[in-house]
Amino acid sequence: MDNFQISYNYFKTAFELKSVPFPKELANILEPPAAIITTTQSSSNSTAVNMHDDDDQDNTEDHSLDDSSNSNYSEEYDYPPAPVSVTPASAKGLQENVLDNNNDIQCRRELYKDLYQLVLTKRKQKRLTKKNNETYEWPPIIKQIIRCRYPGDIRDYACYKQVTVSFTLDSFIDLFSEN
Repeated sequence: MDNFQISYNYFKTAFELKSVPFPKELANILEPPAAIITTTQSSSNSTAVNMHDDDDQDNTEDHSLDDSSNSNYSEEYDYPPAPVSVTPASAKGLQENVLDNNNDIQCRRELYKDLYQLVLTKRKQKRLTKKNNETYEWPPIIKQIIRCRYPGDIRDYACYKQVTVSFTLDSFIDLFSEN
């Protein structure tokens, strides 16, 4: 399980513990597309499992460790691998940072914009604000979920505007409750 799934499951569990159904609008914003999830899950499995649905075929063959005919043992694994020389980072000169991805920056910006619009709409529906523009400080778990989805070029920017609403996890969940 990757960091995104751990953080996202924690976030959904927090909603369940407060007996608030997890909003579909929020799931649409925070969850990656299904193609990304299946690609990530299939690439994390290093071995393929062959599953057969043959009910009439019973494979109860007993395999023992002493059976040399079925062994795929190779003597190349008896010896340690040859040492590899690694050049220090300072000797390599300037290299492009793998996490500097402009696409991640743009995707994160769009995700925060969608999240902002959803929260502002909910706050207006509950008559918590009449303003058309507010500045939010998001709960740390939401920031973590977004950082897991788009890890490239994450910086802790100082807020340029005065924060209007500072959310904790509980206050964020209460915003989506039916009360």
